[in-house]
Amino acid sequence: MGGAASIETLDAAAVARCIAGMDGGLAKHEENFRQNGIDGALLKYLVNDDDEAIDTLTEIGVTSKLQQRRLIIKLHEAQSS
Repeated sequence: MGGAASIETLDAAAVARCIAGMDGGLAKHEENFRQNGIDGALLKYLVNDDDEAIDTLTEIGVTSKLQQRRLIIKLHEAQSS
């Protein structure tokens, strides 16, 4: 989710595009993020609470614990860049 824009400014379409560009089996979740309107403001909130992030990811269909961890790591990386 790199780039110059801060995470909270991303709209749901931009977040979905970021997910689509991820490897490690994460790109397949693009539509889940798009359909659920996951935007940067929500991602910023999730960065601060890994348990909430896991609950939210499970709710939108990211059920693999490994993929949840990968996404959380990506969120933390995006927040710190």
